[in-house]
Amino acid sequence: MSLVISVKQIVDESANPLLGIDESWERVLLSNVAHVLNGFAFKSKLFNNDQGRPLLRIRDVGAAQTETLYDGPYDDRYLVERGDLVIGMDGDFKCAPWTGPKALLNQRVCKITPNTDYYDAAFLAHVLPGYLSAINDHTSSSTVKHLSSRSVQEIPLPLPPLAEQKRIVVKVEELLARVNAARERLAAVPAILKRFRQSVLAAACSGRLTEDWRQENPISGVTVRDASVPGEEDRVALPSIPPTWGWQRTEALCDPDRPITYGVIKLGPPVESGVPTLRSSDVRWLHIDSSGIKTIGKEIADDYSRTYLKGGEVLVTVRGTLGGVAVVPPEMTGFNISREVAMLPVDTSHVADYLALTIACRTSQNWLSSKAKGVAYTGVNIRDLKRLPLAIPPETESQEVVRRVDKLFELADAIETRLTAAVIRAEKLTQSILAKAFRGQLVPTEAELARREGRDYEPASVLLERIKAEREEQAAKKKPAVRKRAGGRKRVAER
Repeated sequence: MSLVISVKQIVDESANPLLGIDESWERVLLSNVAHVLNGFAFKSKLFNNDQGRPLLRIRDVGAAQTETLYDGPYDDRYLVERGDLVIGMDGDFKCAPWTGPKALLNQRVCKITPNTDYYDAAFLAHVLPGYLSAINDHTSSSTVKHLSSRSVQEIPLPLPPLAEQKRIVVKVEELLARVNAARERLAAVPAILKRFRQSVLAAACSGRLTEDWRQENPISGVTVRDASVPGEEDRVALPSIPPTWGWQRTEALCDPDRPITYGVIKLGPPVESGVPTLRSSDVRWLHIDSSGIKTIGKEIADDYSRTYLKGGEVLVTVRGTLGGVAVVPPEMTGFNISREVAMLPVDTSHVADYLALTIACRTSQNWLSSKAKGVAYTGVNIRDLKRLPLAIPPETESQEVVRRVDKLFELADAIETRLTAAVIRAEKLTQSILAKAFRGQLVPTEAELARREGRDYEPASVLLERIKAEREEQAAKKKPAVRKRAGGRKRVAER
């Protein structure tokens, strides 16, 4: 659905600081300072990925390239050059200068070309997104929102003097460059934290993390090792481990009275007050996401009573998205699991939290991935999961490993929390810079500078009158002339 109230009404009633203007400025309709060109409905049968001219589609607005090529005839006026401002007319009404190669303007994308005698192109690129966002917020739709070119043309843009527009752009881009540099550094942190956590696990599950602890807490004797580890099936290189540690297959670490198995094959429709059932989307890397757990009919869950959870089991995703592994907390006792999730009922003589850590480490994940089968929908067989080799320390050291990992992960979590706050602050800072720019508070106004320098200047009101005069002149040139025919009758002729 399209907009149901006027753009002017939206701006007049909005408290959004991005839509404000300085009192010395004027407002001007976008159509009076820019040309709006709607894209063309190019024939989709001529779309391809190999040859032809790049085609700028709505999905490409804000991107640096397009994967679609058009191999057919076209009118040059639909060509988009690098730097041209384009708007996606559906969805969230994204607006951005095109940074890709010369491309064709497809339907539901429009190009905005400002008259640079009156309106600076970079100033327009900074101003316009705030107005489009406000229009988007007031556009009702049950499916996809639609923006009309008429609504774009009716946007009452802020109109500072042209020289002031240019100074604002210089200052905005200087400040945003600093903010964007900070954003880029912040964007690199999640990958660093991910590597940190994996490094912690690698050290934990090879004995390096507790090397000092073993020196202070010597344990007599040597843990019995599984003679079949490593074996021919262990194509992934296994790390060296301390002499007091041992290799064991997963099956040897579980309760012999409970099977290692997956859960309910067909969950059926959700049932209110049914049995909560964990799927692969719920079992994440070392935690269970409880925000979207599905409840199923008890009669279906009872058919898979062997996978009713008691708390303390280790769950591993074995179908679809692999890599999920977590320990079942006590509050999830009585839950069931789906066929995408395997249950490892850990023997009480072992530390379940440690087993989850070692299964989550890169070595174990690489081992499982080497056994995964399928292309579109990958999966790990229960037989292979039972044979997964794990490095097992004595129980007291397992507990110390878990304690140290938890402490280091808490540090990473704290950094992640601060990172989230910093990203939010950077976004707010961007909005604050733009809001000040559009209210005339970022640089001295043209009026202020003229007073300081003792010179004349063209105020925004005079600029607006010049724009109106030129528009009226253009309209008069297009207006048909009336001439008299012989005999007194009139006819219309184009000038």
